[in-house]
Amino acid sequence: MYKKISMLTAALFCSAALLAQNTTLNVKLDNSKAGDKVGVILIDGDNYVKPLTEASLVNGKATLKFDIPAQRGFFLTINGAMTGEIITLNAGENASIKGKEVKEGEYYRVHNMMVTGSSTHSEYLAKKLDRDALDRLHAEYTSTPFAKKLNSAYSKNDQAQIEALKATEGYKEYIKAEKKFFNTVDSTFKAVHKNNANSWLGAFMILTDYSYLTEEQKEEYDILADDVKDSFYGKIIREKILPPSLEGKTMDDFTFTDHNTGKKTSLKAVLKKSKYVLLDFWASWCRPCRAEIPNVKANYEKYHANGFDVVSISADAKESEWLKALEQEKMPWPQDRDGKQGICALYKVQYYPTTYLLDSEGKVVVKDIRGEELGKKLEELFR
Repeated sequence: MYKKISMLTAALFCSAALLAQNTTLNVKLDNSKAGDKVGVILIDGDNYVKPLTEASLVNGKATLKFDIPAQRGFFLTINGAMTGEIITLNAGENASIKGKEVKEGEYYRVHNMMVTGSSTHSEYLAKKLDRDALDRLHAEYTSTPFAKKLNSAYSKNDQAQIEALKATEGYKEYIKAEKKFFNTVDSTFKAVHKNNANSWLGAFMILTDYSYLTEEQKEEYDILADDVKDSFYGKIIREKILPPSLEGKTMDDFTFTDHNTGKKTSLKAVLKKSKYVLLDFWASWCRPCRAEIPNVKANYEKYHANGFDVVSISADAKESEWLKALEQEKMPWPQDRDGKQGICALYKVQYYPTTYLLDSEGKVVVKDIRGEELGKKLEELFR
């Protein structure tokens, strides 16, 4: 029996090796510096931390070689950081990419990027969502004097000014324009995905066009052809739209440095001295996250003595913005910024806020609980 299993495993391995074909991406980046590394990260629906492959740029040039079984999408990376540019390739293609490397703060971008030698990428460019057109529509209603004033109030977390602006006729017009914009976005997205329902691009675009996927995208998933649903990207979409319940699952431990104490600790250590812990993934730029903080504070003050604690992990790219938000919010529980630690990736966080209410053993009581429901649940647990 064991011999048969070994033979079957070997046969499957050989079959996979035969299916995978060597794919080449020749990179030429102007303005690059000696020692810079270029790479690609496979777009697979998870948080993107480690490049699939990397190579050092020599005189601005590098060649990347990797195996893929069929059409796949990638993010180009420079020195391990995603640039945001998407490249689509098929097995066996020998493609080239040219552009200008530009460093923007902690991150890199590739300006005037051009990809040649890949019919897969050409098809993607011809059929993908026209984000520039949507960006122009977005600018129309967010660049008005009222919109700028409202955005400024939100960025300063000036609740008094926010409430005052909400009481005006200008706010009603703003909400009307915002609703019209998002209705246009919704119909545009759905049209593009429907037009590509019989292609791998249909599933790939659903995954990459949205910041994250929920059950709301089930309608778009349902119109995909059966073979597309069973494809690499179709399966990823299904798992994200209809994820298995996490209730009762023990979540992974991680270490972090608590900003409030300056000491290194771990989730396990916090759990050990608590009955229940709210693990909160947030960001300073996330309005729903900021709006939820007063509620979490109120429940922390009410139940902390009973054994309730909170651990907040920020997804802020810039440390300065995170520190500014901490100064404004004054949250008394353990805080850290994920940065490149990979904590958000460990928990496969797609959106913010994402919360997990854990028991003392690290098992999930409930996911994404907030508002009045958080208070009701804690009241029930500490009754």
